[in-house]
Amino acid sequence: MVRLLQIYVSTAFAAHVTPFSAGGIPLYFYLMRREGLSVAKSTALTVLENLLSAVVPVLLVPLLVLAWRFGLPARPSFREASLWIAGILLLLAGIAYMLVRRPDVVTGLTSRISRSRLLVKVFGAQRTSSWGARVAREYTLMRQALALVFYRRRMAIVWGFLLTVWYWFVFLLVPIMLLWGMGLRVNIVLALGAQVLFYILEPLIPTPGGSGGAELAFAYLFGNMVPAAAVAPFVAMWRFITFYLSLAVGGFSFARLVGEPPQLRRT
Repeated sequence: MVRLLQIYVSTAFAAHVTPFSAGGIPLYFYLMRREGLSVAKSTALTVLENLLSAVVPVLLVPLLVLAWRFGLPARPSFREASLWIAGILLLLAGIAYMLVRRPDVVTGLTSRISRSRLLVKVFGAQRTSSWGARVAREYTLMRQALALVFYRRRMAIVWGFLLTVWYWFVFLLVPIMLLWGMGLRVNIVLALGAQVLFYILEPLIPTPGGSGGAELAFAYLFGNMVPAAAVAPFVAMWRFITFYLSLAVGGFSFARLVGEPPQLRRT
């Protein structure tokens, strides 16, 4: 359990220090491989972990729509972008589900790509055929790993989902608790809706960890709920708790994990 926590905070650190939070997923896969897991199992775990993390914000979109009705300040472009992103996430989840349920699609696509004229001309028929066979083999093993979890370890998925919901519940309460600690009372629906909108749009901020843009966006969304004099300290405390604290812990854990020798076992 401690080891998994170290891996999680390390991937959070990688996401914080890369543009568009793009470094988290590759590092998670890499660390799973270093733990001795096969490519297939590492891929399966990466897919499940990110799927669970993305599902909850998408399920909270109705709360965001309700917050708009309560008067949440958001430009039409923000609203359209958030709904588009939520729709894209649902579409990607559907595609991932179909790829798992329809292996013939992946194997057929892999076969076509490996036999494409361009790749054969550049790398040679034997090498591209070998790559295609390896991808197909790892994909089959990944499906087997996912099937093992979904059909034999369903309670693990249920507990993972419930813990993810609990994580988001506590995470979204941080700004509300901060405001209450400052002696301010806010509309809970508006406060939760503002955060849902923020975390849906945050991946569009190109700076590492959304630095700069995240603070401005959060201040804008809470501007009508918090007195002007309290906005700056409120945003600073929120950012420290939700970003810089995990950045420091994750950086320490990242340095330790990367410096360790990889595990020798293969599963």
